Amino acid sequence: MVKESMQFWAAVSRKFGEDGKRFLEDDILASVYENAVKGFTQQDVENAVKAILAENCNKMPAANKIKEKLTGVSCDPKDRAVESVARIWGAICNIGWNLPDQARAYLNDEEWEVVRLRGGWSTCCDVLTSQENAFKAQTRELLTSIYKRTSTGLPARLELKSGQESLLTLPPAEENFEGDY
Repeated sequence: MVKESMQFWAAVSRKFGEDGKRFLEDDILASVYENAVKGFTQQDVENAVKAILAENCNKMPAANKIKEKLTGVSCDPKDRAVESVARIWGAICNIGWNLPDQARAYLNDEEWEVVRLRGGWSTCCDVLTSQENAFKAQTRELLTSIYKRTSTGLPARLELKSGQESLLTLPPAEENFEGDY
């Protein structure tokens, strides 16, 4: 199955003027494209590729561009980030600092990763109204970066390779609520 996928994506890349070698040598790259089109038939994918070719695209499109063509929905990281910032701010205003589990259930994985990176749920909830615009802008930039990463098949949270130590180790967001209050 993996070999077939690699050959399929190599053939697709040749339609865009590439030699297809990178897909034949890198099963991870082929799996990124496979994950992007998961749930669609091969005929659907071939039709999407033909549509992209008809737009005079002269290089192999990223996996998320093929997915956009298949779904008709923009996967633009900036658009998604704007929507996510609104969801995070809405959760801060409506759920509150003392219900991190409800906030976690409401937010998607990428949104929760930004909450974690910003110091945890209680820290995000401590943002003053006067700091709202700065909070939203910084959060939007973080989300755009994460959405760009996840659109290529990488995880929202980048882990260190085993054996590496972090220069800064942050506790998980849930640990911010332990202790006597």
